[in-house]
Amino acid sequence: MRTTGADELDVVETEEGQLVAWDGESWQRRELAKLLDPKVAWPADDSLDVVLARYGLADHNAGAPIPTPARLCDDVFLISTTPCHSYLIDCGADGLALIDPGITPQFDVLLGRIASLHLGSSQVRWVLNTHGHFDHSMADEAFRQRGAELFVGAGDVHAVEQGSPETVNYLAPELLAVYPRTKVAHSLAGGETLALGNKKLHVISTPGHTAGSVCFAMSVQGKSLLFTGDTVMHDCRLGWQGPFTDNVQYARSLQQLAVAAHESPVDLLLPGHGTIALDRGYLDLDKASSTVQLCAANGVDLATLPYPHDAYRWLMYGRPRCRRATVEVTTWRAQTTGAWSCVGADNINLIELKGQLTVKLTASDFHEIHRLHARYCHAVDFADLDTVMSCFSPDGSFEISGNPSATRRGERELRRSVGAQDGKGHVRHTIVGSMIDGDDTHARSVSTILITGDFGPAVGRGRSTHSEVIVTGLYHDDLVRVDGRWVYYRRRYTGDGGAGIRELLGDPLDIDLVDAGDAEEQLTALDREGIRQLLVRVGYTLDFEDYRGFAQCFTPDGSYSEVMNQEGHPEIRVTASGRDELWQFAVSESEVGYRGHVRHGATNAVISGTGARANVSSYALVTMDFGLPTQPRQGRTAAVRYTGVCRDEVVKVDGRWLLEKRTFRKDTMPDVQALIGKPVGTAPFAR
Repeated sequence: MRTTGADELDVVETEEGQLVAWDGESWQRRELAKLLDPKVAWPADDSLDVVLARYGLADHNAGAPIPTPARLCDDVFLISTTPCHSYLIDCGADGLALIDPGITPQFDVLLGRIASLHLGSSQVRWVLNTHGHFDHSMADEAFRQRGAELFVGAGDVHAVEQGSPETVNYLAPELLAVYPRTKVAHSLAGGETLALGNKKLHVISTPGHTAGSVCFAMSVQGKSLLFTGDTVMHDCRLGWQGPFTDNVQYARSLQQLAVAAHESPVDLLLPGHGTIALDRGYLDLDKASSTVQLCAANGVDLATLPYPHDAYRWLMYGRPRCRRATVEVTTWRAQTTGAWSCVGADNINLIELKGQLTVKLTASDFHEIHRLHARYCHAVDFADLDTVMSCFSPDGSFEISGNPSATRRGERELRRSVGAQDGKGHVRHTIVGSMIDGDDTHARSVSTILITGDFGPAVGRGRSTHSEVIVTGLYHDDLVRVDGRWVYYRRRYTGDGGAGIRELLGDPLDIDLVDAGDAEEQLTALDREGIRQLLVRVGYTLDFEDYRGFAQCFTPDGSYSEVMNQEGHPEIRVTASGRDELWQFAVSESEVGYRGHVRHGATNAVISGTGARANVSSYALVTMDFGLPTQPRQGRTAAVRYTGVCRDEVVKVDGRWLLEKRTFRKDTMPDVQALIGKPVGTAPFAR
C-alpha cells in the first residue's frame, strides 16, 4: 500500500560505503574529525560554530534532525526524533507496534503522524520500550489508556511502573513528580519471540545502559533490522553511562551483539538517538564493542560522543568526505509503478541502489589502480622519491595502524620518511592481490603486501644467498582522481601479527564484488578483473574469519575440494558442497594459534572461457607473520607457510563472478608433481 505523509530521507554514503541518514550535528562533528589535525585541541562548545564555519561545515541545514515521519523499509517508519527516535511497525490488520513512544507532550504529535501515513490500521496495539528512561517511556501510559499492551525489560519494570531515580535522576530529577506511572503487561527476560500481528520480533537482553535494556530484532523482506535504543548508536557513539549504569554488563552486552552480528549480519541499525544506518549496521556493533574494550584497556571513562577523543580523531583524520546522494534516482523513497519502494523491497536491492549513486569503475580504472600499486612498490624499493610523491595527492598521507606518531602527511613528511629507509636495492615490496571498488572520482582498495629481502651472498659455506620474508600485511587505500590520474589520498599499512590485524577478525569485507555486466560471448577486461578479485577475496575471508563471506564467494551449490596427502600415503580428500558445508569448512580452517597472522595470497591467474563461464588456474601463496620478536633471537618470524595450485570453475551470476568448483593441491602432492612438463592449461584436475 502506498503511504502518504512520509518524508524522503537524505541518504549519504560514508567513506566506509555505508548508507546512512544523518542527524545534522553528528554529520558536522564527524566531518570535522576528518579535517582537524588531531594534534590541535578539539574546540569547546562555545567556539565550535566558528571552527565548523572555518572548515565549510556550517551548513544552515546541518543541525536539522532527520525529517519525520520517514519510511525506513517496508512497514517500518521513523515517526519522531524528539526527544528520542520512535519507530512504528505496521503489523497488518491486527494493529501497529510502537518502539519507544517518547515523552507525554509528544503524544498528540505522534497520533497525528501515525494518521498521516494512512496505514491499514491506526490503532497502536503494542508499545515496546528499549529501556525505562523517561525520554523513551514517559508516553507509555497515554498509549496504554488507548488500549496498548506494554512490553518492558525485566530490570526496568520498576522504573516504569513506580518511577525511580533510574527513570529520571540521570538527567532531570524534577520530572519524577510528573512522570506517569503505568502498568507493564509483559516483563521481558530476553530470548522471547514476540508475535505481533503479522510481524515477529526477537528480544535480546542487553543490560548495562540500564538494568533492563533490551534490543529488538526483526526481518523485513530479507533485511535484518535491530532496534537498539541507547545501547548502540552509529559510529562509536555510546549510550550515556552515568549513575545507575553498569559498565561491565554494558561491555558484555556489546560484545554479545557484535559476535552475533558476525553470524547473522545486521543491515539496518535503528538506534534511540542520532544517525540511522540504512545498511551494514554490523559495522556499528563492532565499533561500539571495540570502543568500550579500548576504553577499559586504557582506563578511560566511557564517552557518549566520540568526536573529541584522540583514538577516534586519529582513526578519522584524513578520510575522504561523505557524499550526499542527491541524484533523483537515489532518493530513499523511490517511486516505481505507483508504489513506494526502498532498500529491502522486492523490486530494488542495495547493490542496485548503490550502483546508481555513482559512475562505476571501468576496466581502465582498475588497470590504472593496479599500475599505481606497482609503481609505488618499485619507487619505494629503489628510493625514487619523486615517483613516490607522484603516487599521492598533495595532502595525501601514509599511516601505520596502531602507531599514530608514524603518520606522514604532505610531500615534505612523505619524502623524509621514504628517504630514511634502509636496505635500498635489497628489499622488494610485492602486491600479492588487491580488491578494489569505487566510482569515477573515489575508490578504495585492500591489498596483501609481501616484503622480502635479499642481502647478497651470505657469510658461511653452503649458502649462496641470504633471502627471507621480512614482513607481511595489508594496505588499505583511499584513492582520488586528480587531473585524470588515480593517486593515494590515504594509504594505511597494517602489519600481520599486530593488534590492528586482530581488530579485523570477523569483519565482513566492505568492498563489493566487481560488477562485470551481462555475459558476453568472450571474456572482457572487466570479467578478468572480477575473477582475479574473487580469488583474492576468498583468501581474505579465510584470513579474517569471515566464514559467511567465504561461503558467499561460491554459488549456492558450489564445492571446495582439497587433497591432503603426502607421497606414499593414502589420499584423503576433503570436500564441502553447498554454502552450509562451505561455512563449516571455513570455520574448521580457523586455527586459534594463527589468528591474524596468516595471509592467503592468490597469484599468476591464467583465465580462459566465455563471458558466462570460465576455468582458472592460479598459485596459492600462504604466508605467516607473528610480528617482531619480543626477545632477541636469530631469524625472523615471517615465512612462507606453504604453496600450491588452485583449479577453479567460475560462473557469472547477476553480473558477478562466483566459484562453482575449486580444487586445491599443495605443492607436495603427487598430482602437482604429475603436472611437470605438461602444457599450461586451466582444465580441472582429473581424478
